[in-house]
Amino acid sequence: MEIKEQIPLAVKLKDGPSFDNYYVGSSADRGILVSALKLSFDQGGQFLTYLWGGQSSGKSHLLCAVERFALDHDLRVMTLTDPDQLEAISEAVDQGLDALIIDDVERFLGKPELEGQLFALYNQMRDLGKRWYVSASCAPRDLEATLPDLLSRLAWGGIYKLPRLVDEELLEALRLRSNARGLTMSDEVGRYILYRGPRDAKAMFDALDSLDTASLAHQRKLSIPF
Repeated sequence: MEIKEQIPLAVKLKDGPSFDNYYVGSSADRGILVSALKLSFDQGGQFLTYLWGGQSSGKSHLLCAVERFALDHDLRVMTLTDPDQLEAISEAVDQGLDALIIDDVERFLGKPELEGQLFALYNQMRDLGKRWYVSASCAPRDLEATLPDLLSRLAWGGIYKLPRLVDEELLEALRLRSNARGLTMSDEVGRYILYRGPRDAKAMFDALDSLDTASLAHQRKLSIPF
């Protein structure tokens, strides 16, 4: 009897970034940061949280986790991905927006008009007791911008440097993601993903997705190569 390839269901678990699957490891600083982010929405919490670090440091993961946490607690949050959103975001603030997320804030710096809009939005949301969550590749003092007032405001709040994960930490983060999905990942598979592609957490998680999809399609356990 011919065994046809199983078509993976579109509803196959696609776990998104969350605080639960963020790799803390033995780092007390990472654990403290996760706790601080969870508490940041409480009354009296700081307006601005600024995360900075290089590639694979987990900035984007944490910002996505903030968004997920906010939505799970019935809070309204938006992520700035395009300058054309700024006017709509300002209107949303007047309608009850609770928080704004800006991943890779450098993308929005360097143009006076755009920086002026960001500065106005910053003041609008701060005056209303809202929240800003920002990430960048460098500390606020090293950002290149044309508006000094905006630079100074980005340094007001909680500033957290995220160190890049080393290989063993990347493997542990991959195991954590695998376990969260109910997968059994051998050390062989983990090291295959680590050494056959970019040493980047997102790329590694995408590779895990691909292997999982292939293993499901072939009705086999998670293994290599596919």
